[in-house]
Amino acid sequence: MHAFRPFVLAVACVAVLPAVAQAQAGFGAGFAFENGKRAYGQGFSLEGSYTLGGSKPLSVRFDVGVQTFNGATPAFDFQCPPTGCQRSWSLTVVSSSASLVLTKDLGANRVYWVAGVGGYALNDEPTTGRYTRFGWNGGVGVLMGKHGVAEVRYHGVIDPLGTRGFVPITVGFRF
Repeated sequence: MHAFRPFVLAVACVAVLPAVAQAQAGFGAGFAFENGKRAYGQGFSLEGSYTLGGSKPLSVRFDVGVQTFNGATPAFDFQCPPTGCQRSWSLTVVSSSASLVLTKDLGANRVYWVAGVGGYALNDEPTTGRYTRFGWNGGVGVLMGKHGVAEVRYHGVIDPLGTRGFVPITVGFRF
């Protein structure tokens, strides 16, 4: 029985090898905007991706991302001076998603549409603390030349307390 495991692993690797040969890894960074509380303000986004079948018209993409939002808003409290004090608001979102990507060639550049589902770990201070939710995403991007990429994407977090989401606008590269 133990000799059978390496055989199954070898067959699985050979079956997956053609897809891996067409794979692309990517990295992007940019600004992000939170949809839900204006107190968070503008944020920063850092994302990594791995696409199976990256040069094909239809491919599967896996993403990992971190978005941070830090803002301040006046909060009135009995312990604050009459002018009010600043309450610090921060939101950190760590996301992991799987998506389908539809790509259209436009000569030197290619445009693509992406849509999928994922898990979102949020640290929402000072209001609700840490929690995890499922969600969805969708967006559009442009592959410029061989390695450049620009993307706008909406991530919607399924939250019983109301609509939550964020929009990262990223620029990066694929290799």
